[in-house]
Amino acid sequence: GDQVINSILFGSENIKAFDISNFPKYLLLLKLGAIKSLTKEEFMSFFVTESNEKELLTLFKKIANNLDEDTLRFWYYLISNFGIELIRDSELIKKVRMEYMNPFQNPYLIDRNSFEIIRERLQDVKLSLFDEDIYSLIKKENKKEKFDLANLSNITSYNRRKDNLELLESIPLSEEGYILNYFFYNGYRPKIIGSKPCPSLSNENIESTIFDLENKKGGLILSKRK
Repeated sequence: GDQVINSILFGSENIKAFDISNFPKYLLLLKLGAIKSLTKEEFMSFFVTESNEKELLTLFKKIANNLDEDTLRFWYYLISNFGIELIRDSELIKKVRMEYMNPFQNPYLIDRNSFEIIRERLQDVKLSLFDEDIYSLIKKENKKEKFDLANLSNITSYNRRKDNLELLESIPLSEEGYILNYFFYNGYRPKIIGSKPCPSLSNENIESTIFDLENKKGGLILSKRK
């Protein structure tokens, strides 16, 4: 969900987000409801810093005013059965909030102004969420709509070259559009940090480039139409 929120900060106005699990959708909608309802300090208290059950429930009641019926039902059911403090400290959420809910990972948390920009832009952003994998979703996609950026995370690391290239070719891109992939090193570290061609995600129609990230455990792959 944070990738969606950060993309709004950087100017995205029409976003289609997908995941084969429906939990990220509900977590994203909870964060968006929190941005609409809370100050940045309250947001951090709810998701990041240590707060007790009473404090968390008080903040959740504020957020509830900006949740759709389905999302509110989802979180209300969990909170009613397990308690909000237990849910927030569960392995499913605690790892995410401890490792990634920081300004370095998420620019929208850098300062109060960035947080307020998100709140303001949410009024005009068109956001569509899909509980589906990209391989089946792209077959239904309206090919007349062109994407400036398609963020595939590290999905291509888990599929065959043939399937990946078919996917990259089927994503409708604008003339200057890019497809973004992440990758992680498995014990391998390049001797030279920089950019180089990526043959595994390139063919006569697609050109891909690897960008190694210094002092990181992986890098990025940017793909575009030839």
